[in-house]
Amino acid sequence: MKIINIASAAVCILFLLSCATTEINPNDISSVDFTLNRFFSSDITAVTPGNKYKVKISVSDAQGKTVKNPDHTNFIVQSPNSSFSIIKQTPRSVEVLATEDTLSIAHKEAYSLAVSLPQRSELKTQHTFNIDWAPLKSLDYSGSSGNDGSDGSNGSGGSSYSEYNLDGGDGSDGSDGSNGASGEDVIIAICAYDVSDLNISGIEEDSMLIIYDLSSNKIQLIKKQNIIIDTSGGNGGNGGDGGDGGSAGTYTNQSSGSFGSSKTGTEGRGGSGGDGGDGGNAGNLTLYYFDENILALIQPRLTGGNGGSGGNAGKNGTFGGSTGFSGHSGDFSKIQIPKDEFIAKILQSNNKNIKEQRLIFIR
Repeated sequence: MKIINIASAAVCILFLLSCATTEINPNDISSVDFTLNRFFSSDITAVTPGNKYKVKISVSDAQGKTVKNPDHTNFIVQSPNSSFSIIKQTPRSVEVLATEDTLSIAHKEAYSLAVSLPQRSELKTQHTFNIDWAPLKSLDYSGSSGNDGSDGSNGSGGSSYSEYNLDGGDGSDGSDGSNGASGEDVIIAICAYDVSDLNISGIEEDSMLIIYDLSSNKIQLIKKQNIIIDTSGGNGGNGGDGGDGGSAGTYTNQSSGSFGSSKTGTEGRGGSGGDGGDGGNAGNLTLYYFDENILALIQPRLTGGNGGSGGNAGKNGTFGGSTGFSGHSGDFSKIQIPKDEFIAKILQSNNKNIKEQRLIFIR
């Protein structure tokens, strides 16, 4: 036992030593570099807008030897073109958020991040990262699903050691599932956007889609493709199952001079199942456009959430839970307006990167 405890302690000490950070003497450092990854994934070269990333800094000393676990709080981490925001900086790592403003990134051509030592500005290292356009295929305004209810507890079994307390205990009822959330009501304006002269990495066509969310005053640029706009309601959570009724106990009298007489109790009642939660309603979608060819690219999802299933009654129970009600579907309003009126609407965003002459018909 002592050997095992000593071995365990040694492993813990080694682990703590491997996690310890190293203080940096700026005068002993010859180079600084860093990589970007998505929490336990391999290093990445292209960034998905809106994702969080970890910055892992590495340094070498004057002899070219890598310094193990440098203290990340000793470094300045910044985004020269404001394409990343710094969320958290700890001794072990730095967490950053990639901006969702793909329009500004398209004009800047790349995400940019730099790491430096405040006392040695000449050691500053800067990397650029292209946009990973592949995940940007949908706009999600859907409601979240409700939580499932908890199952009831089983009843205790009856005693077999005395003629008392022979009856099994009742199972408890399952709890109800919670309701799904409703989808958002959304008002958006969409048209093609000329990028023929921007040389955007990963974009081979001369135009993309610009999307203006009037509700949140958010501008987004995506590849020219079919786009899903999802305002569906969340599904209701399922009801929890009722707990089983406890088994009956049987007591046998083994009194002297008797052959033994038995007495059996009654099984416990099963708990009732919980009711399923109601599905959320879908949000309404209003689309402004001046080019009717846009409509062929829009794939709305406006379905109400399904009601959750009722939980089953426990053993010896009678009542299962009821299924929740489904949510209502949303409405899709398509409003075609003149181009000059459309331009005036999208310029309300006050996004300085929008160029009026780039708002075009699909080619």
